[in-house]
Amino acid sequence: MRTNAHVHAFGMTLIKQAPPSAKGMVFITLEDEKGFINLAFDPKTYRKFHQLIEGHGFLCISGKLQKASNYHSILVERVHPERRTDIKELPLEKSQEHQQQGLKLKVKPRNYF
Repeated sequence: MRTNAHVHAFGMTLIKQAPPSAKGMVFITLEDEKGFINLAFDPKTYRKFHQLIEGHGFLCISGKLQKASNYHSILVERVHPERRTDIKELPLEKSQEHQQQGLKLKVKPRNYF
């Protein structure tokens, strides 16, 4: 793929970073079954999609592919909301059973803010 190609990615959020020297940029590492990809959010984009980013352990994004030598990242333009109309919810009894067993069903990313 060429630099600045429009791409989509989906994966589990592993790490979030906002280094003071990055002038408001936020960096997130996603993982899927193929490997890792680094995402870069400019301050405006991060503010716009903050609730989706912080509220989910998995993200679906679109943006521009950035390349530098062998390093790849995506400059995020949009975070897509989760839509699961085809998945049935667990009955209340099953959900309570999972809670009693101590199973955590929500994935929380590591946050280095």
